[in-house]
Amino acid sequence: MIKLLTISDYPLHFSGVAHQTRLILEGLLKTGKYQIVSLGGAKDHPNYEPQKINENWTIYPVKNYGDGQVLKKVLYSVKPDALWFMTDPRYFIWLWEMEDEVHQYCPLLYYHVWDNYPAPKFNSVFYESTDFIGCISKLTYDIVCQLGFKNKAEYIPHAVDSNVFKPAAQKDIDEFVGKAFKKEHKNKFKILWDSRNGNRKCITTALSVFKKFNNRIGRDAILILHTNPLDPEGPQVFEAINHFDNKDDIILSIQPMPYEQMNLLYNACDFLISTSNAEGFGLSCVQMLTIGKEVVIPLTGGLQDQITCKKHCPEVCPKGFEKEPKEGCKGYEWGKGISITNKYLIGSQVTPYIYEDRFDEEDFVRGMLKVYYANKNLKKQELKERKEMIRKWSSSIFSIDKMVNSWDKAIEDAITKFKDYQGYRIKKII
Repeated sequence: MIKLLTISDYPLHFSGVAHQTRLILEGLLKTGKYQIVSLGGAKDHPNYEPQKINENWTIYPVKNYGDGQVLKKVLYSVKPDALWFMTDPRYFIWLWEMEDEVHQYCPLLYYHVWDNYPAPKFNSVFYESTDFIGCISKLTYDIVCQLGFKNKAEYIPHAVDSNVFKPAAQKDIDEFVGKAFKKEHKNKFKILWDSRNGNRKCITTALSVFKKFNNRIGRDAILILHTNPLDPEGPQVFEAINHFDNKDDIILSIQPMPYEQMNLLYNACDFLISTSNAEGFGLSCVQMLTIGKEVVIPLTGGLQDQITCKKHCPEVCPKGFEKEPKEGCKGYEWGKGISITNKYLIGSQVTPYIYEDRFDEEDFVRGMLKVYYANKNLKKQELKERKEMIRKWSSSIFSIDKMVNSWDKAIEDAITKFKDYQGYRIKKII
């Protein structure tokens, strides 16, 4: 059995990092090859007692993501074959500072995302200390390669469970809409914005572009904001809505939902928008695509991987499509990707420099109008076929099996290389 130690968000929590951790670990456990001990952080715990999920998986709740003293104790007691960890690099500086102690036991494998260029040279020391870097986006992979670590990097995108996010029966959607929406909203065109209310998610921009869009279609739409309006990391949403003076067209969805309910919410909406100026991946967008519905998103960070099928996909493309795409064919676009018009180089103490991307609001409104009228004008059968095509593509590219298999192989390879490396020891210095 492979003893795997993991550090990330508490795997049974609702965050995107937690959900992806859970999908990966449950997938690895299904192989029958793993015993897993997880340090689960990034939330307030009612207590810090170990939680035995099953005979091969134990979670230790920790504050933040743990610290050096906690890790030393776990390394000594578990003696893992590999250490896997995921979230923003700034939370793991303490871990990389003690990598020499970790390497007394096992290799380090990091599930990494970086939002934008320029390539962060200040991260090089972290990459150097890591045995394998799984890159959540193609942009992250390119950055890691630019810095000279291609030999230890691989593109491994996040995944969505296509058995959870899937087309729902119309009667179930109608029942959900009947309970969740006011009578005057039931027949309105529904647009979803589903993100954490952090500054980089730009929820006020979403309110701005929606108002412009809605005014141009005769206020035929409502915007559903699934978020925490009082998140201290973002703006006070109630006051922002008052500023735009269209609160009758805005629905706030505040409470966390089980995934089955989230699937119904996504099914009830016509398309999804993201207005982030920095986005490592954008899980909500893939969830909407996996249902088979379109998105309007800025071409930044990991979102760029989601909007277009840039090559011929025989398992996706409709019958009659050429065996080879025509010269200049850019493939299919699943909604509308909005070009970035301005880049601002910003920074902080832990991130000395990084670009922040901005788009023109008018471009975004035009993108929303394009998707709105396409949904209105396509015949029922054409719309059904397009949804099936989007779902097939998303389910293939962002597959749980692909993600789990990639990590299974990476872990086994890292352990093998580490054991070979351990064979070389300094015997004598002359």
